[in-house]
Amino acid sequence: MSTLAATAGPRVSTARHLGFLAVACLLSLLTAAFAIVVLTGAMAPERTVHRIHDVAASILLAMMAAGFLGTLLTRGRTVAPLQQVLVMLAVSFLVDLATGRLGASFFILAALTAPFVVLHPRRGALFAARRPSPLLASAVLIGAVPLTWYALIQIELQRGAHVGDPHAHPEGHYAGMATMALAFVLVALVASLRSDGWRVPAWSAGVGVALFGLASMSTPLLLGAAPPPGGRLAVFGGAALIVLAELEARAGDSRPAPSGDSADSTA
Repeated sequence: MSTLAATAGPRVSTARHLGFLAVACLLSLLTAAFAIVVLTGAMAPERTVHRIHDVAASILLAMMAAGFLGTLLTRGRTVAPLQQVLVMLAVSFLVDLATGRLGASFFILAALTAPFVVLHPRRGALFAARRPSPLLASAVLIGAVPLTWYALIQIELQRGAHVGDPHAHPEGHYAGMATMALAFVLVALVASLRSDGWRVPAWSAGVGVALFGLASMSTPLLLGAAPPPGGRLAVFGGAALIVLAELEARAGDSRPAPSGDSADSTA
């Protein structure tokens, strides 16, 4: 059978590579479309009280779309966007498990993502040793403190909510906010590992945090919004992560790649 080689990656069959591209394209379109639909719905007057929660859901979907699209645009040559998708699924699973909400929706999403993982041309490099960035890792650890605290509060709200709470049942908004906060942390941590394509998770986390901050600043009294000055700090933190990532990328251009890793780690 003819083969198609991804740059600096293993040779894979043409059928597998084309199948991967088709799946990545489909998932990119689906998640991006859902993100737009949810964000548009958040602007409806009847959704005003849920606006922060809906914005958070659209941010999560957009981050998933970025992971799929980031891999698609490099034709499967990068690993970090795949790691981004997987850690987001892991966070969703753990939060749903902690809040007793694990159900069909997660398993449907996992089933849709499975072909993306199985067909990925470089899935074997998923756990390959990289050269982590101390600068990015330090920034992530600092940001992880307030984000993790916020997530734990939201998890407790979901667990302790009464049946009539419209934010908890049936939409699970508190759980969704916890998932978003922890996804920011882990996706940024993926970026700090500097696997091939690591700027995709860096920008995904940075833009996501900043957008949550802007939403909180615009509607500070809504349930789920980061309390002042949390919104401003989120905008600053998201922008700072992007700036640090770009500085790291430029500094990384002058560093030799680790042994056995010939792909451009700043992709």
